[in-house]
Amino acid sequence: MNQLRAPQATATTVNPADLPHSFNHQMTAIVQQLWATRVSYGESVREFKKRFIRHVLRENHGNACRAARELGIHRNTLSRICQELRLDPRDFRPGYYRRPVKSVPAREALRRIEQGA
Repeated sequence: MNQLRAPQATATTVNPADLPHSFNHQMTAIVQQLWATRVSYGESVREFKKRFIRHVLRENHGNACRAARELGIHRNTLSRICQELRLDPRDFRPGYYRRPVKSVPAREALRRIEQGA
């Protein structure tokens, strides 16, 4: 009998004291810059999340399942976060081309305005 198993997370917890001194110094400098420019906590967290997830998606070539596994979160959680941050994992797939949004030609737009539509 096959049993379904939850995916194993590959993310690990890191003690800040174990990070290189240069990393801690860089993080302190970033926090000081954010504070000096009065960037809110919420904006800071949002920007960090966006850059972090964008990096992991890029490293996994837009494969959201693998990215979620590496982040140590469920793929549905990653999907929700991507929606909140307006990130599309497909944009990180090599060779993926998204068609531009069709625009209404000027003549058609004028005709609609004149008709009151």
